[in-house]
Amino acid sequence: MTPVERLFLDQKSLQSAIEALHAICTSPEPPLRESLAQIRWTFARTLMRHLQLKDRVVYARLRNHPDPLVQATGERFRREAFELYARFEQHSERWTADAVAADWQTYRAMAAQMIRMLNDRVAREEAELLPHLDSAPDLPVLRTEQDHNWAAAGWKMRAWFGVDREEAIPPAAISPPSEARAAPARRGLRPRPVLPPPPSPPRSPRRV
Repeated sequence: MTPVERLFLDQKSLQSAIEALHAICTSPEPPLRESLAQIRWTFARTLMRHLQLKDRVVYARLRNHPDPLVQATGERFRREAFELYARFEQHSERWTADAVAADWQTYRAMAAQMIRMLNDRVAREEAELLPHLDSAPDLPVLRTEQDHNWAAAGWKMRAWFGVDREEAIPPAAISPPSEARAAPARRGLRPRPVLPPPPSPPRSPRRV
């Protein structure tokens, strides 16, 4: 598979992730938190991966295109990608899992607005940007100084979406005996129950 073929395949994955997010946001009733968290994270992860591909497959090649107008088009789309991603990151931070649960209807409206913006971007790329790859130099896919670390906020997004949140454990299930103290739980891990010591082995009978 060539880099350009991989890019177009990833473009389809991005479109599928957008459609999945759109589908779950059309419901008037909020979905399960776990379902929405996974769909939001799948979309974010796909978007970050796709933007990295764009840096290395599209913008790097158009930067070396013989036509200055094509170079300018590539740079314009690259700058817009920064603005688009910044808006998406702000949206993600604003709409944490708790915020969505508290105001599903407003989140739906804001998510729909973002989805329209993304669909418009994809359509413009297919019409104005990607066709120039046919006449661009065939460069190796390498990391360059112009690359942006799109995945820098990945762990923060997982936390915002509630991906790593575990279900609460009933206190009775983890309460240690009164004479023992449980070790402090690490962040993101369930506290371990304190188990009683194993029984002592039976003693041999004494000889008379």
